[in-house]
Amino acid sequence: MKNSVQHFLACFIALIPLIYLGIIWDHLPATVPTHFDIYGKPNDYSSRSSLWLIMGFLSLISIGIYFLVFYINKIDPKRANQGVPSGMRNIARGTTVFISLLGILMLRSSLHPEQIDNIRFVPTLIGLLFLFLGNYLYRVRPNYFIGFKLPWTLSSNYNWKKTHQLAGILWFLGGLFIAILSFWNFLLDRLFLPIMLIIVIVPIVYSFSLFIRRNDIPEYFDEENKREENS
Repeated sequence: MKNSVQHFLACFIALIPLIYLGIIWDHLPATVPTHFDIYGKPNDYSSRSSLWLIMGFLSLISIGIYFLVFYINKIDPKRANQGVPSGMRNIARGTTVFISLLGILMLRSSLHPEQIDNIRFVPTLIGLLFLFLGNYLYRVRPNYFIGFKLPWTLSSNYNWKKTHQLAGILWFLGGLFIAILSFWNFLLDRLFLPIMLIIVIVPIVYSFSLFIRRNDIPEYFDEENKREENS
């Protein structure tokens, strides 16, 4: 019963952009913005009917991610016969909320194109998403769908744990910086890409370095893997 309520709530949140679109449909202009740059400024336009396809796609993606994570143990060999940690389910819930907020902001920019501030908070929202994900990333257990699915992390529980601990810190701090920098476009323009490269590339390099060290001292890492499997 508890899961049914959670599923209904998640689906409702995912469908909010479509519901909102239906409410404001008669008030939308014939041509609306449908694509935005990293600052949230529109750079492409289409007919308002295209919004149904876009919002429907966002809702399907949101629902798909939610149920994928919630029942990941049913389809992922690494999570077979195991429960799904609450951290992973929180990631699914947070992603659902993020996608819905993104859709609502997009519709608001279509409804009030003269109020550019409605959409300028998209970079802030992206930063907060990374901050949120970073807070839970270290709790993600080995799986084939979520996290840094590298050859070295998937072959070693110890490597997975250490890589995601580092990635969690970097994503949290990176998201915080992006959220703060989103209020100064000139800074965001210069630092957004470097921050994204750091939070993605550094954990990959770190994971590979652990793999190299394992080849040097296999007994140590084998022991750590046993501890992880028994914990």
